Amino acid sequence: MKKDAPSFCVMFNEDLCIGCGICMRVCPTKAIRIRDDRSFRLLDQCVGCGECQRVCPSGAIQMQPDKPLTIDRKKISVVIVSPVLFSQFPGEIPVDITAGLKRMGYDQVIELSDFLEMFQFAAETFIRKNRQTREAPWPLISPVCPVVIRLIAIRFPGLLSHVLPLKRPVVLLLSDLKQRISRKFGCKPKDIVVDHITPCPSKVMTKHSLSAIERKTIDRAFGINSIYAALFHHMEELETMEIQTFPMDRPDASISGRCLQWGMSGGEIAGMQIDKSMAISGVQETINYLEKIELGMFRNMEYIEFRTCPESCLGGPLTVIDKYLAKSGVSRLIKIFGMGMNLSGTKLRKMYDDGYFFSPVDKIRSELVKTFPKKFLSIQSMQEIDNILEKIRGKNCAVCGAPDCRTFAEDVVRGESDLEECIVLRARKCAEDGKDEKQAGKTKR
Repeated sequence: MKKDAPSFCVMFNEDLCIGCGICMRVCPTKAIRIRDDRSFRLLDQCVGCGECQRVCPSGAIQMQPDKPLTIDRKKISVVIVSPVLFSQFPGEIPVDITAGLKRMGYDQVIELSDFLEMFQFAAETFIRKNRQTREAPWPLISPVCPVVIRLIAIRFPGLLSHVLPLKRPVVLLLSDLKQRISRKFGCKPKDIVVDHITPCPSKVMTKHSLSAIERKTIDRAFGINSIYAALFHHMEELETMEIQTFPMDRPDASISGRCLQWGMSGGEIAGMQIDKSMAISGVQETINYLEKIELGMFRNMEYIEFRTCPESCLGGPLTVIDKYLAKSGVSRLIKIFGMGMNLSGTKLRKMYDDGYFFSPVDKIRSELVKTFPKKFLSIQSMQEIDNILEKIRGKNCAVCGAPDCRTFAEDVVRGESDLEECIVLRARKCAEDGKDEKQAGKTKR
């Protein structure tokens, strides 16, 4: 695989590639190029959405290394599980899934229920205060999906001010995590390995996470699909055993419906008392609505939950079962566990007033600018692009290896491609050369 910058690790198998170019066309940031020899080139605009893997008909693209999950028994192994994991085993309850992870060798299983409640409380509080202060512009955009934030940074940087300035639930969880685990097990932080099991390909490469605490604390991240078979096997052999959870060492059976519905489209706002809110899922739908917000629409809305995966995280590229089947299973679990809160509102209000939930937005913006540098084009360059497009007069055939003619023209102006790679120009040149030779023959006769 050839790529210009280490944005994300997209695994590409040239032997499986059939050269259809579908991956180029669906990429929301136009980060993919495929050359004549079927070599794959990934530009630094990749946001880790996984759309290329989702649509590849030959299985040539993967968003994570194809290797088995190994657990180091010499260290304290901790695993953070996404609520989506519980949806992947219809008919099972979370406590059984957690027990299966323990049987795999994990010393500590951490679920996000409490931290999702913390985030929802903080978001509600901020929105209520913003009605008076207008500290942030409407509509506020959920910061939860890292792909959405990266997409905004690349294509809609003017909307970064709309992103809710709060820490995401997983960031809240990771605060001093290794120190707390070390006190619990009587070991040093360096002897702790933290894994994250997720449906989202953007979280598989932790070194490119949005926050420094994720890069520092999470040692490895795996897709649900990479551990599914092993976990299923251990659940089949499940025996009665003590379940340890964190924080507060309470049974996983007390997990709330608020947590379980988080992976569904609208699951985030369903647990919040905000009337002027809506949920959008899917890459193209997300782009469509971000364009509308950029044009000044939806100012009457207070909060929008964006997810780039269809049906939200239940449709993540690294899940296993059908997203609608998973949604049905989640609905059943919600009826069992209810929608009550586990945490005290008084305690959460004090934490909010102390600034515990707030994210250093300026620092995150700076990180995004460094990760996705915007390559601005001069007026002269824009004129050159228009001239090239006038010469090509093509139909976005993608034979050149770029998703469309304009992207190809931009690549040429930036020195990343050559006009000779355009099949339309080559064909036209051949036709003109043939015409000239024919005319020269007539003249000679």
